[in-house]
Amino acid sequence: MQGERPQGLFGNWRRLFAKPFRGLTIDGSPQAELFGLQDDGAPTAEVIAAVDALMARLSPDLKSDMHFPVESDQWRNWQNTELLVESHGLRLDEQPLEIRDAVMAVVRASLAPKGFEMSRDVMRLNGFLGEVIGLPLVLGEWSYIFCLFGDPSRDAPWGWQLFGHHLCLNCFMRGGQMVLTPAFMGAEPAYGDEGRCNGIRVFED
Repeated sequence: MQGERPQGLFGNWRRLFAKPFRGLTIDGSPQAELFGLQDDGAPTAEVIAAVDALMARLSPDLKSDMHFPVESDQWRNWQNTELLVESHGLRLDEQPLEIRDAVMAVVRASLAPKGFEMSRDVMRLNGFLGEVIGLPLVLGEWSYIFCLFGDPSRDAPWGWQLFGHHLCLNCFMRGGQMVLTPAFMGAEPAYGDEGRCNGIRVFED
């Protein structure tokens, strides 16, 4: 009911989100200087080109839905459930194939080939899970949200985010440096044995 205190998982999550970010910790004390500024050869130019190609395909309304300042708290507003509880970002299963492909081109440009293929296999297996349990509109290959933070730049900080059930990727870039964290991958089942997913297996190594 309106005005009622949130309960359960999402109530706790919303309360945590309302608190300011203090850093990463394992004991309650934030750890400083986890990442130093350095040029580690990130494919910055390729990722910028892929983002530019994506933005050229989006309407002003779609751009507004998925583009945030680099310091936005929306960086923290991702989660790994099959429930649609977000109203921000570019929801891939609501977009035409050309926009989906353009989003995945950004991911492909950012990741090593193995990382990209594992990400796509996780997405495909999520769709397989939806078929197995009869909920393809809830658990789908494209049930994911993409966001852009800041403006693509060769020197200023910016990044992107892709999240949904069993896959959450955060890519932060500054010059030639890229940090891919926090990141999460999962699968249930971890293999496909029929249809389009027949032969896909993840995490065996």
